[in-house]
Parts: sequence; structure tokens; C-alpha cells
Amino acid sequence: MGIPSFKMNNQNNNAQGFLFTFNGVSINKTSRVLPILSLVGFSFLTQQVTQRAFGEKQVMIVPGNPSYGFNYEPRLNFTASYILGLPLAGAINNAVWTNSALSGATQTLNYRLISENPDVDLFFYPKYEISKQQKLFTQEAVIKGRVSGATLIHKERIDSIQLRGY
Repeated sequence: MGIPSFKMNNQNNNAQGFLFTFNGVSINKTSRVLPILSLVGFSFLTQQVTQRAFGEKQVMIVPGNPSYGFNYEPRLNFTASYILGLPLAGAINNAVWTNSALSGATQTLNYRLISENPDVDLFFYPKYEISKQQKLFTQEAVIKGRVSGATLIHKERIDSIQLRGY
């Protein structure tokens, strides 16, 4: 429903990989709190719409007052209309946060690049193969990256720096 996956992205929780790129392609990370808050907001909005869509019923005011009449109440109570409106809210939220799965995949790729290659000092010439799939309630993104890396070799006295490619 537009919320980044807890299962897929928690393996690198509280750890980040920072990649400085020259090609200008950067996908910002989507935090989980904003999609959760927007889902709550959309769900209250769709609850109101659902409750109004089912209309109102006429209820007689208790006789005994000098003037009795009719009052109008919603046909659906709050809980029932909230439950019926929640799938619509999830679909809207998923459409609003279309790149949340992609942002989680890029952050995982960056983290894994750095954590699985601790000896590499510099990554360059990245080539990405990105596949995204968006459904009504879910989304999925897979990134395959091919990156060249280099290690800086430092001598006792730094006269020159050699780059060794991988």
C-alpha cells in the first residue's frame, strides 16, 4: 500500500551506504513514516466518502417532546465505513508513493556495495538494470548493478597513488 517493505529493507536498518555519483542519477530514500501517515489520512478520507455513499436513514426522535420529528443518521457506522474504505485508501496511497519500493532497493544496493566490498575505496561507472512492477496494492522493484571499483594503494611516503581496478 505504498509503504516500504519492513522485511526487505530491515536487513540494513540504521546503516547507510553513501555513493557519490557523477552521472546525476539519484533516487532519494522514502522513509516509512510519510507513507504511513498518508495512509492514515487517506483512510479517514475514504471512510467519510464511503459513509456518505451509503446514504442516511431517517430516525424518529423520541416522542414526548412538545415537538417531535425525524433525525438523519448514516446507514454505516464509523467502523464499517472505515473497513470498507481502507482498500481504496491503500490503492490511492500506493499510487501516490510509486517509487517507495525503488528507493528501498537502491538504498539496499548502496549498502550492500559498501558492506560486501570493504577493501574498495572508489566505485565508478555504474550500470543499472531496473525493473519495476506496480499493482493495485503492491509494488516491487529489482535493481541489478554492475559497478567498477578501485582500491587506493598508499605507500609509506605518498608520492603517487595507484588505482587498481576490479
